[in-house]
Amino acid sequence: MDQKTISAGGMISGALIIFCGIIVSPIAIGMLASYPHPIWWVGLILCGASGVMIHGGIQSIRKAKLQEAQAKEELERLKAEVDKIKSTPVTSGVAGVQIPGVQPDTTIRYKEVLAHWTFTADEWKKFLILEKKRRKSSTGAEGVAIVILGTLALMTFRDATFWMAFGVSAVLAVIISWLRWVLTMSSIGSVLPINEVTITDQSVLINDKLNPYRSDNYWLDKIQVLDGDPEVLEITYAWNTRKGKTFDEMRIPIPKGKKEEAQDVIQKILYPQP
Repeated sequence: MDQKTISAGGMISGALIIFCGIIVSPIAIGMLASYPHPIWWVGLILCGASGVMIHGGIQSIRKAKLQEAQAKEELERLKAEVDKIKSTPVTSGVAGVQIPGVQPDTTIRYKEVLAHWTFTADEWKKFLILEKKRRKSSTGAEGVAIVILGTLALMTFRDATFWMAFGVSAVLAVIISWLRWVLTMSSIGSVLPINEVTITDQSVLINDKLNPYRSDNYWLDKIQVLDGDPEVLEITYAWNTRKGKTFDEMRIPIPKGKKEEAQDVIQKILYPQP
């Protein structure tokens, strides 16, 4: 998922937490003002909870803004490096040397940047068709799981009827699956005349969309090459939630004839050099 979307989600979450804190505060103050009625201590607890929520929401927004600023700087840095690569022919492993009659070798030799690949509009459309099929399969399976588990949970813990529990779970499944679909596909971007992918040891820049897989919040879980047409480099990254570890996949098409380079990228990501 691209960092811009992640930061926007953090700001929205922070704003919602602040809103909840503000809603709770008048109730808490009213209970607190009822002293010496025994309920005043509940108001005291709610006042504390309201303060914690407002403070937490503010911190969440600040963190999201900081991450957005850092992502913008990283995006500009990577663009500058890619521009250097495009303007500096590299042949036989020597930067800046062009041997007459030999095509420039555009292998990346800059710190952190491991590969830079370009794709035509037709190649990118082909990849998007394959990616949409994969995403539909995974989001569909998740949606079915939400419906089954949600229905059972509502019937067990809320004494809901089958059709009521099924209906609520189905609506939630549709909303969650749709949001997941939109967010993941937006991180890839639409088809451009020339589509570019820049891979670093911490993130992937896809058509000017920065997608981190190593950061303060994320860590690399698995990386592999998937066979197909086109072949795809799949990066699985994970992060912690209140319910434990969760993960998502980022898939990048591999240009024809670049599978060996993709395997080299995997080794550099798994075993980064100091």
